Amino acid sequence: MTTQTQTRDSFIFYRSFYETISDLDDKQQLQIYKAIAELSLNDNLIALEGISKTIFRLIEPQLKANKRRYLNGLKGGEHGLKGGRPKTENNPKITPNLTPKKPQDNPKITPNLTPNKNVNVNKNVNEECKSELINHNQNINVDFQEFWDHYTPIECNGRMVGKDSKKLAEEKYQKLRSKYSHNLIMSRLEKYLTNCKKSSILTKAVHRWLTTTDFNDNEECTSIVANTIATKQDLQKNQDAEVYKRFLERTNDPNYINYFK
Repeated sequence: MTTQTQTRDSFIFYRSFYETISDLDDKQQLQIYKAIAELSLNDNLIALEGISKTIFRLIEPQLKANKRRYLNGLKGGEHGLKGGRPKTENNPKITPNLTPKKPQDNPKITPNLTPNKNVNVNKNVNEECKSELINHNQNINVDFQEFWDHYTPIECNGRMVGKDSKKLAEEKYQKLRSKYSHNLIMSRLEKYLTNCKKSSILTKAVHRWLTTTDFNDNEECTSIVANTIATKQDLQKNQDAEVYKRFLERTNDPNYINYFK
């Protein structure tokens, strides 16, 4: 009889797993939780991507180690049901009393010389997960700086809207990075700046652009946002320019005086 085919009904889940996974968004958390359960209960290894894959790789060795201890425990249980260690023919029926009469000086408390492997492995997994998250956050900070430097306000008719708060822009950027890649954000920004420059449209403040831009895979969204006038003052200015243009056209009309009759 083999024990590896028996169904496992439970497994150990550590606090360090929870604390590390809770920093991710809901979708990534669900992927890792499901991958942990499938590997621990059903021996199924689910394919993950990105940061979910990285964190699960750090957790996976501990899950497999727990599974081996579980199987070894089942093997020990089988031998217990059989009556313990089998006896050999050479073993005498009556074991002579070989215990010396003089008592031995045994220590009252036997020191535990076996290290707690669970604590050590769990600590290593926790530290590696935290290190990986720190590196991930550092990469996001580097990406944001590249984004911030590339966001160049477009001047229009001697006017220009500044970038505004860098701190607020960074908060908006980091929130977007939980859903969209840095390359996608940079691609949208490049198209937006090109369109603004081509159409002589004032660019928005950075945090406002990050909030109002649609980063889904829809090319029309970028065009619509880029062609939207940034402020009410721009709209008023365009209206005033149109009125002034019609006025000039009327002054060049030979029948200009008829407008005042």
